Amino acid sequence: MQRVRHRGVQARQLPLLSHVVRPVPLGSRSTFSVRVSIRVILGAGSRWTDGRTKGHQFSSQLVSRPSSFRETLGESGRCVPGGRNIRGSALSAGSIGKYLYWSGRRIEAFAADNGLDLGPKRQLSIKSPGSIGGVPVPQVELAGGEKKQRNLRRAAAVIEKALGDQAVSTFADPPPALFAKGVGQVSFAKFVGGPASDKAALLHTRTRSTSGQRVELCLFGSLDNTAGFRTSDALDTGWSSSASQAIEELLQSHGRQNSSQWDDEESRAVEALKIALNQGITGGIAEHENRPWTRGYTLGHARNCEWLAEIYTDVILDGHRWDFRGSLAGAERIMVGVPLWVRTASPNSIVRYAEMRRDASEPPTRRWRRRLG
Repeated sequence: MQRVRHRGVQARQLPLLSHVVRPVPLGSRSTFSVRVSIRVILGAGSRWTDGRTKGHQFSSQLVSRPSSFRETLGESGRCVPGGRNIRGSALSAGSIGKYLYWSGRRIEAFAADNGLDLGPKRQLSIKSPGSIGGVPVPQVELAGGEKKQRNLRRAAAVIEKALGDQAVSTFADPPPALFAKGVGQVSFAKFVGGPASDKAALLHTRTRSTSGQRVELCLFGSLDNTAGFRTSDALDTGWSSSASQAIEELLQSHGRQNSSQWDDEESRAVEALKIALNQGITGGIAEHENRPWTRGYTLGHARNCEWLAEIYTDVILDGHRWDFRGSLAGAERIMVGVPLWVRTASPNSIVRYAEMRRDASEPPTRRWRRRLG
Protein backbone atom coordinates (compact mmCIF):
# COMPACT_ATOMS: atom_id res chain seq x y z
CA MET A 1 0.00 0.00 0.00
CA GLN A 2 1.49 3.34 -1.07
CA ARG A 3 1.51 6.45 1.05
CA VAL A 4 0.92 9.89 -0.42
CA ARG A 5 1.03 13.36 1.07
CA HIS A 6 -1.68 15.96 0.71
CA ARG A 7 -1.17 19.43 2.15
CA GLY A 8 1.55 18.13 4.42
CA VAL A 9 -0.55 15.31 5.89
CA GLN A 10 0.45 11.74 5.25
CA ALA A 11 -2.38 9.46 4.14
CA ARG A 12 -2.74 5.92 2.92
CA GLN A 13 -3.72 5.31 -0.67
CA LEU A 14 -6.36 2.62 -0.66
CA PRO A 15 -6.29 -0.20 -3.21
CA LEU A 16 -8.77 0.08 -6.07
CA LEU A 17 -11.86 -2.06 -5.65
CA SER A 18 -13.02 -3.33 -9.04
CA HIS A 19 -16.52 -4.46 -9.93
CA VAL A 20 -18.06 -5.90 -13.09
CA VAL A 21 -20.52 -3.40 -14.53
CA ARG A 22 -22.88 -4.32 -17.37
CA PRO A 23 -23.87 -1.49 -19.75
CA VAL A 24 -27.55 -0.61 -19.96
CA PRO A 25 -28.51 1.18 -23.23
CA LEU A 26 -30.49 4.36 -22.68
CA GLY A 27 -31.39 5.91 -26.03
CA SER A 28 -28.28 6.15 -28.21
CA ARG A 29 -25.75 6.03 -25.38
CA SER A 30 -24.91 3.76 -22.51
CA THR A 31 -24.86 5.59 -19.25
CA PHE A 32 -23.85 4.33 -15.86
CA SER A 33 -24.92 5.89 -12.61
CA VAL A 34 -24.80 3.97 -9.38
CA ARG A 35 -25.73 5.94 -6.28
CA VAL A 36 -24.98 4.24 -3.03
CA SER A 37 -24.00 5.21 0.47
CA ILE A 38 -20.32 4.48 1.08
CA ARG A 39 -17.92 4.60 3.97
CA VAL A 40 -14.24 5.34 3.38
CA ILE A 41 -11.88 3.97 6.00
CA LEU A 42 -8.69 5.95 6.44
CA GLY A 43 -6.14 6.47 9.11
CA ALA A 44 -7.14 8.66 12.02
CA GLY A 45 -7.01 12.31 11.12
CA SER A 46 -5.82 11.68 7.55
CA ARG A 47 -6.95 13.46 4.39
CA TRP A 48 -8.02 11.89 1.16
CA THR A 49 -8.79 13.22 -2.30
CA ASP A 50 -10.03 11.73 -5.54
CA GLY A 51 -9.91 14.64 -7.94
CA ARG A 52 -13.52 15.71 -7.39
CA THR A 53 -13.64 15.73 -3.62
CA LYS A 54 -10.60 17.57 -2.35
CA GLY A 55 -9.17 17.77 1.09
CA HIS A 56 -12.05 16.25 3.04
CA GLN A 57 -11.21 15.67 6.68
CA PHE A 58 -12.46 12.39 8.06
CA SER A 59 -12.78 12.14 11.82
CA SER A 60 -11.23 9.19 13.60
CA GLN A 61 -14.39 9.05 15.66
CA LEU A 62 -16.32 7.80 12.64
CA VAL A 63 -13.83 5.42 11.08
CA SER A 64 -11.48 3.32 13.07
CA ARG A 65 -10.85 -0.30 13.77
CA PRO A 66 -13.66 -2.00 15.66
CA SER A 67 -13.31 -2.10 19.40
CA SER A 68 -15.41 -3.97 21.88
CA PHE A 69 -17.97 -2.20 23.97
CA ARG A 70 -16.71 -2.30 27.53
CA GLU A 71 -19.05 -4.18 29.82
CA THR A 72 -19.33 -1.60 32.56
CA LEU A 73 -22.98 -1.72 33.38
CA GLY A 74 -23.58 -4.79 35.47
CA GLU A 75 -27.02 -4.45 36.99
CA SER A 76 -26.88 -0.70 37.42
CA GLY A 77 -26.50 0.49 33.83
CA ARG A 78 -25.75 4.03 34.98
CA CYS A 79 -23.23 6.47 33.62
CA VAL A 80 -21.87 9.87 34.52
CA PRO A 81 -21.47 13.08 32.46
CA GLY A 82 -19.03 12.94 29.58
CA GLY A 83 -20.26 9.61 28.25
CA ARG A 84 -18.46 7.64 30.97
CA ASN A 85 -19.91 4.97 33.16
CA ILE A 86 -19.26 5.25 36.87
CA ARG A 87 -17.02 2.20 36.52
CA GLY A 88 -15.24 3.19 33.33
CA SER A 89 -15.63 4.35 29.74
CA ALA A 90 -19.00 3.62 28.19
CA LEU A 91 -17.74 3.90 24.63
CA SER A 92 -14.07 3.67 23.73
CA ALA A 93 -12.87 6.41 21.39
CA GLY A 94 -13.55 5.64 17.74
CA SER A 95 -15.90 2.71 18.33
CA ILE A 96 -17.74 1.63 15.21
CA GLY A 97 -21.43 1.64 16.05
CA LYS A 98 -24.89 2.31 14.69
CA TYR A 99 -27.56 4.87 15.52
CA LEU A 100 -30.78 2.97 16.04
CA TYR A 101 -32.73 6.14 16.76
CA TRP A 102 -31.96 9.72 15.74
CA SER A 103 -34.52 12.51 16.14
CA GLY A 104 -33.13 14.92 13.58
CA ARG A 105 -35.98 17.42 13.92
CA ARG A 106 -35.66 17.75 17.69
CA ILE A 107 -31.88 17.89 17.59
CA GLU A 108 -31.82 20.54 14.87
CA ALA A 109 -34.41 22.61 16.76
CA PHE A 110 -32.46 22.36 20.02
CA ALA A 111 -29.27 23.43 18.27
CA ALA A 112 -30.98 26.38 16.57
CA ASP A 113 -32.64 27.53 19.80
CA ASN A 114 -29.35 27.45 21.66
CA GLY A 115 -26.97 28.72 18.98
CA LEU A 116 -25.09 25.45 18.59
CA ASP A 117 -23.03 24.57 15.52
CA LEU A 118 -23.54 20.89 14.74
CA GLY A 119 -21.05 20.98 11.89
CA PRO A 120 -21.57 20.92 8.12
CA LYS A 121 -23.61 18.37 6.25
CA ARG A 122 -21.45 16.45 3.81
CA GLN A 123 -22.01 14.51 0.64
CA LEU A 124 -19.21 12.36 -0.74
CA SER A 125 -19.04 11.62 -4.45
CA ILE A 126 -16.46 9.41 -6.19
CA LYS A 127 -16.15 8.83 -9.93
CA SER A 128 -14.13 5.98 -11.41
CA PRO A 129 -11.56 6.68 -14.17
CA GLY A 130 -12.79 6.74 -17.75
CA SER A 131 -10.04 4.45 -18.97
CA ILE A 132 -7.68 1.82 -17.62
CA GLY A 133 -4.41 1.30 -19.39
CA GLY A 134 -5.59 3.48 -22.24
CA VAL A 135 -8.68 1.35 -22.80
CA PRO A 136 -11.98 3.24 -22.37
CA VAL A 137 -14.23 1.72 -19.71
CA PRO A 138 -17.68 2.69 -18.41
CA GLN A 139 -17.57 5.11 -15.52
CA VAL A 140 -19.27 4.48 -12.21
CA GLU A 141 -20.20 7.27 -9.83
CA LEU A 142 -20.67 6.58 -6.16
CA ALA A 143 -22.47 9.28 -4.21
CA GLY A 144 -24.12 9.76 -0.89
CA GLY A 145 -27.55 10.35 -2.39
CA GLU A 146 -29.62 13.48 -2.65
CA LYS A 147 -29.85 14.03 1.11
CA LYS A 148 -26.70 15.21 2.80
CA GLN A 149 -25.80 13.62 6.11
CA ARG A 150 -24.34 15.13 9.25
CA ASN A 151 -21.52 13.68 11.27
CA LEU A 152 -23.87 12.27 13.90
CA ARG A 153 -21.17 11.52 16.46
CA ARG A 154 -19.99 15.10 16.30
CA ALA A 155 -23.52 16.50 16.55
CA ALA A 156 -24.25 14.26 19.54
CA ALA A 157 -21.06 15.40 21.28
CA VAL A 158 -22.00 19.06 20.75
CA ILE A 159 -25.46 18.51 22.26
CA GLU A 160 -24.11 16.59 25.25
CA LYS A 161 -21.49 19.24 25.94
CA ALA A 162 -24.10 21.98 25.81
CA LEU A 163 -26.39 20.12 28.20
CA GLY A 164 -23.65 19.37 30.70
CA ASP A 165 -25.02 18.38 34.10
CA GLN A 166 -28.58 19.14 32.99
CA ALA A 167 -28.59 15.65 31.47
CA VAL A 168 -28.70 13.48 34.58
CA SER A 169 -26.86 10.19 34.49
CA THR A 170 -26.34 9.10 38.09
CA PHE A 171 -30.03 9.71 38.95
CA ALA A 172 -28.93 10.69 42.46
CA ASP A 173 -30.79 14.00 42.49
CA PRO A 174 -34.54 14.10 43.18
CA PRO A 175 -37.04 14.88 40.37
CA PRO A 176 -37.62 16.56 38.11
CA ALA A 177 -34.94 15.87 35.53
CA LEU A 178 -35.08 17.75 32.23
CA PHE A 179 -32.77 15.43 30.31
CA ALA A 180 -31.36 12.00 31.06
CA LYS A 181 -28.67 9.84 29.53
CA GLY A 182 -27.30 6.40 30.17
CA VAL A 183 -25.98 3.15 28.76
CA GLY A 184 -27.74 -0.19 28.63
CA GLN A 185 -30.27 -2.34 26.79
CA VAL A 186 -33.00 -0.48 24.90
CA SER A 187 -36.19 -2.16 23.66
CA PHE A 188 -38.15 -0.99 20.60
CA ALA A 189 -41.84 -1.41 19.84
CA LYS A 190 -44.77 0.25 18.15
CA PHE A 191 -47.00 2.45 20.31
CA VAL A 192 -50.64 1.88 19.43
CA GLY A 193 -53.93 3.35 20.50
CA GLY A 194 -53.15 7.02 19.98
CA PRO A 195 -53.89 9.24 16.95
CA ALA A 196 -50.42 8.60 15.50
CA SER A 197 -50.33 4.85 16.17
CA ASP A 198 -49.33 4.07 12.59
CA LYS A 199 -45.97 5.80 13.08
CA ALA A 200 -45.42 6.03 16.84
CA ALA A 201 -42.46 4.29 18.46
CA LEU A 202 -42.07 3.17 22.06
CA LEU A 203 -38.63 2.71 23.60
CA HIS A 204 -37.94 1.36 27.06
CA THR A 205 -34.77 1.09 29.11
CA ARG A 206 -34.01 0.38 32.73
CA THR A 207 -31.18 1.61 34.94
CA ARG A 208 -30.28 2.20 38.57
CA SER A 209 -29.22 5.27 40.49
CA THR A 210 -26.01 5.49 42.48
CA SER A 211 -28.04 4.59 45.56
CA GLY A 212 -29.47 1.47 43.86
CA GLN A 213 -32.92 2.87 43.09
CA ARG A 214 -34.44 1.24 40.01
CA VAL A 215 -35.35 3.75 37.32
CA GLU A 216 -37.66 2.97 34.39
CA LEU A 217 -37.61 5.15 31.27
CA CYS A 218 -40.55 5.10 28.85
CA LEU A 219 -39.70 7.07 25.72
CA PHE A 220 -42.18 7.80 22.94
CA GLY A 221 -41.01 8.84 19.48
CA SER A 222 -41.48 8.25 15.77
CA LEU A 223 -40.94 5.06 13.80
CA ASP A 224 -39.52 7.26 11.03
CA ASN A 225 -36.51 7.93 13.27
CA THR A 226 -35.68 4.28 13.89
CA ALA A 227 -33.11 2.21 12.05
CA GLY A 228 -32.16 -1.42 12.37
CA PHE A 229 -35.73 -2.68 12.77
CA ARG A 230 -38.43 -3.37 10.18
CA THR A 231 -41.69 -2.06 11.56
CA SER A 232 -43.65 -4.43 9.33
CA ASP A 233 -42.23 -7.35 11.31
CA ALA A 234 -44.26 -6.51 14.44
CA LEU A 235 -47.33 -8.57 15.23
CA ASP A 236 -50.33 -6.23 15.19
CA THR A 237 -52.21 -8.08 17.86
CA GLY A 238 -52.68 -8.12 21.61
CA TRP A 239 -53.62 -5.75 24.42
CA SER A 240 -53.50 -1.98 23.96
CA SER A 241 -54.03 0.44 26.81
CA SER A 242 -57.02 2.71 27.29
CA ALA A 243 -54.54 5.21 28.73
CA SER A 244 -52.92 5.84 25.34
CA GLN A 245 -54.83 9.13 24.93
CA ALA A 246 -53.56 10.26 28.34
CA ILE A 247 -50.00 9.50 27.23
CA GLU A 248 -50.55 11.44 24.00
CA GLU A 249 -51.69 14.44 26.05
CA LEU A 250 -48.60 14.12 28.23
CA LEU A 251 -46.35 14.15 25.18
CA GLN A 252 -48.16 16.97 23.37
CA SER A 253 -48.14 19.24 26.44
CA HIS A 254 -44.62 18.25 27.55
CA GLY A 255 -46.14 16.99 30.78
CA ARG A 256 -47.86 20.25 31.68
CA GLN A 257 -51.48 19.14 31.15
CA ASN A 258 -53.45 16.23 32.51
CA SER A 259 -57.19 16.02 31.89
CA SER A 260 -57.36 12.23 32.06
CA GLN A 261 -58.80 9.94 34.71
CA TRP A 262 -55.21 9.25 35.77
CA ASP A 263 -55.14 12.70 37.25
CA ASP A 264 -51.90 12.61 39.20
CA GLU A 265 -48.39 12.22 37.83
CA GLU A 266 -47.66 8.93 39.56
CA SER A 267 -50.69 7.12 38.19
CA ARG A 268 -50.15 8.43 34.66
CA ALA A 269 -46.48 7.46 34.76
CA VAL A 270 -47.44 3.98 35.94
CA GLU A 271 -49.79 3.65 32.95
CA ALA A 272 -46.91 4.57 30.64
CA LEU A 273 -44.78 1.84 32.21
CA LYS A 274 -47.60 -0.69 31.84
CA ILE A 275 -47.74 0.13 28.14
CA ALA A 276 -43.98 -0.21 27.76
CA LEU A 277 -43.84 -3.62 29.47
CA ASN A 278 -47.25 -5.18 28.78
CA GLN A 279 -48.56 -3.80 25.47
CA GLY A 280 -49.40 -6.61 23.09
CA ILE A 281 -49.97 -9.37 25.63
CA THR A 282 -52.39 -12.18 24.84
CA GLY A 283 -53.63 -14.31 27.69
CA GLY A 284 -51.94 -13.90 31.05
CA ILE A 285 -49.04 -11.55 31.75
CA ALA A 286 -46.98 -14.44 33.19
CA GLU A 287 -46.99 -16.14 29.77
CA HIS A 288 -44.90 -13.31 28.34
CA GLU A 289 -42.58 -12.56 31.26
CA ASN A 290 -38.96 -12.34 30.05
CA ARG A 291 -40.22 -13.25 26.55
CA PRO A 292 -41.00 -9.88 24.92
CA TRP A 293 -40.95 -11.32 21.40
CA THR A 294 -44.16 -13.17 22.22
CA ARG A 295 -46.05 -9.89 22.69
CA GLY A 296 -47.65 -7.98 19.85
CA TYR A 297 -46.19 -4.72 18.54
CA THR A 298 -42.67 -5.48 19.79
CA LEU A 299 -39.78 -5.07 17.36
CA GLY A 300 -36.61 -6.01 19.20
CA HIS A 301 -33.89 -4.75 21.47
CA ALA A 302 -30.23 -3.87 21.40
CA ARG A 303 -27.65 -4.18 24.13
CA ASN A 304 -24.75 -1.84 24.75
CA CYS A 305 -26.67 1.31 23.80
CA GLU A 306 -25.95 4.84 24.84
CA TRP A 307 -29.01 7.07 24.82
CA LEU A 308 -30.15 10.62 25.48
CA ALA A 309 -33.74 11.64 26.21
CA GLU A 310 -35.76 14.72 27.04
CA ILE A 311 -37.93 14.08 30.11
CA TYR A 312 -41.48 15.39 30.47
CA THR A 313 -42.55 13.56 33.64
CA ASP A 314 -40.29 12.30 36.41
CA VAL A 315 -41.77 10.73 39.55
CA ILE A 316 -40.58 8.68 42.51
CA LEU A 317 -43.28 6.19 43.38
CA ASP A 318 -44.87 5.97 46.80
CA GLY A 319 -43.93 2.48 47.95
CA HIS A 320 -47.01 2.25 50.17
CA ARG A 321 -49.35 3.03 47.28
CA TRP A 322 -48.18 0.55 44.66
CA ASP A 323 -47.90 -3.23 44.87
CA PHE A 324 -46.57 -4.32 41.49
CA ARG A 325 -46.42 -7.86 40.15
CA GLY A 326 -44.58 -9.36 37.22
CA SER A 327 -42.38 -7.16 35.08
CA LEU A 328 -43.34 -3.98 36.95
CA ALA A 329 -42.21 -5.35 40.31
CA GLY A 330 -39.31 -3.37 41.74
CA ALA A 331 -39.96 -0.11 39.85
CA GLU A 332 -39.19 2.87 42.08
CA ARG A 333 -38.81 5.86 39.75
CA ILE A 334 -40.41 6.42 36.35
CA MET A 335 -39.39 8.91 33.69
CA VAL A 336 -41.54 9.56 30.63
CA GLY A 337 -40.33 11.58 27.68
CA VAL A 338 -38.96 11.46 24.14
CA PRO A 339 -35.70 9.95 22.84
CA LEU A 340 -33.16 12.15 21.07
CA TRP A 341 -30.86 9.34 20.07
CA VAL A 342 -29.95 5.74 20.74
CA ARG A 343 -26.63 4.36 19.55
CA THR A 344 -25.19 0.90 19.95
CA ALA A 345 -21.44 0.40 19.76
CA SER A 346 -22.03 -3.22 18.79
CA PRO A 347 -24.39 -3.56 15.80
CA ASN A 348 -24.24 -7.35 16.20
CA SER A 349 -26.04 -6.96 19.53
CA ILE A 350 -29.32 -6.07 17.78
CA VAL A 351 -31.98 -8.72 18.41
CA ARG A 352 -34.94 -8.71 16.00
CA TYR A 353 -38.00 -10.41 17.41
CA ALA A 354 -39.35 -11.32 13.98
CA GLU A 355 -36.37 -13.65 13.54
CA MET A 356 -36.92 -15.17 16.97
CA ARG A 357 -40.59 -15.81 16.16
CA ARG A 358 -39.64 -17.43 12.87
CA ASP A 359 -37.03 -19.64 14.52
CA ALA A 360 -39.53 -20.70 17.19
CA SER A 361 -42.11 -21.71 14.59
CA GLU A 362 -39.74 -23.66 12.31
CA PRO A 363 -38.82 -27.31 12.80
CA PRO A 364 -35.20 -27.63 14.02
CA THR A 365 -34.06 -29.45 10.88
CA ARG A 366 -35.39 -26.74 8.58
CA ARG A 367 -33.87 -24.01 10.75
CA TRP A 368 -30.41 -25.57 10.57
CA ARG A 369 -30.68 -26.05 6.81
CA ARG A 370 -31.59 -22.38 6.35
CA ARG A 371 -28.69 -21.23 8.52
CA LEU A 372 -26.22 -23.44 6.67
CA GLY A 373 -27.46 -22.08 3.34
